[in-house]
Amino acid sequence: KELDSDDIAVKTLEDARKEEEEARRLARLQTVGINLPPGARAANNATRRNLPKGNKMSSLNSQIKELENSIRAIEASGNNSRNLKADLAALKRKRNGTTKANSPKKTNINFLSPFYYANMLSTLIWFPIAGSLIVALLSGILDSKKLRNISLGIAISSFGWSLFLLTKFDLSLATMQLRESLIWLDQIGLSYQLGVDGISFPLVLLNGLLLSIAIYISTDIQRPNLYFPLLLLIGGGVNGAFLAQNLLLFFLFFEVELIPLYLLIAIWGGERRGYAATKFLIYTAISGVLILAAFFGMAAFGSGDVTGFTFNYQDLNLEGLSKSTRGILLILQLLGFGIKIPIVPLHTWLPDAHVEASTPVSTLLAGILLKLGTYGLLRFRRIPVHIVTGK
Repeated sequence: KELDSDDIAVKTLEDARKEEEEARRLARLQTVGINLPPGARAANNATRRNLPKGNKMSSLNSQIKELENSIRAIEASGNNSRNLKADLAALKRKRNGTTKANSPKKTNINFLSPFYYANMLSTLIWFPIAGSLIVALLSGILDSKKLRNISLGIAISSFGWSLFLLTKFDLSLATMQLRESLIWLDQIGLSYQLGVDGISFPLVLLNGLLLSIAIYISTDIQRPNLYFPLLLLIGGGVNGAFLAQNLLLFFLFFEVELIPLYLLIAIWGGERRGYAATKFLIYTAISGVLILAAFFGMAAFGSGDVTGFTFNYQDLNLEGLSKSTRGILLILQLLGFGIKIPIVPLHTWLPDAHVEASTPVSTLLAGILLKLGTYGLLRFRRIPVHIVTGK
């Protein structure tokens, strides 16, 4: 750039002022006992080039401010400041480019993003359970048809959410996915551990579908204020059992459907509904005791010194158990889950329950509830493998 005489004079004054400030700075450093070696100014300039981005931004701002003051002084004297204005514009462009580069990139936040990281699987459990409470509260306001429609909407929404989660599920992986973990009652080894894999996901989808069908075919129901909340409660509890990765948490969800199903058979069943419901309750209660005993044994013998006493199935080490211990735990599991499957000769409760239960309840019983027993044996299958192989 070509500079006229006035611009050269301004540049000369600026350089002189800077040299004077640098001399004063060096004098202050030497005053406090810091002796600068030769080439200190070059080293100082190199250090300034390596300053953090925030300090570089402050340096740019100070240079811009000095140029603006010089331009105002030159224009006040009636001289041309064209070249300084060009330098000022270049410095501002540099500052804006640095600010843009240092500013964090904006990310598109989806309104569903909290569920991606915290509540993806929990929604399948607690949404139907919360829906059952809502339907129960609205029972004094709405009639039977409206309660049925609301319950059907909740069930279909839960099923739709499970279909949406299918798009987030990697079919090529055989491990647990979409895991959720929360310490609950650490003193007794209970934690909120959820996960889904290729075994549990089809059952979750089937549960959502059959729950929607059962509510849809439930017409002309007496006492709908109790009937539909019980169905939704069963749907949430079954999902919890399929998703739980903590033995005690699985047991809690496993037992959630016991009382609702008993009431559905006892109130809306056939002529011998009382006998069938009581028989179902007794058999299922015995099943729960045996399963809980097996789980306590697995936790007591499988917990390590590092993890402490825990019911988290993935943290249990059952490799060192003797064959007799494995055999006892296996028998407890086979009896407990065998009643739920059911297998001969533990199946005598099933014909009565099926015959006396209403069609929607029988649909849920045969379609999904009985599969909890088989799922339990498949999910917690380490003990049978050890028994068979002896390794």
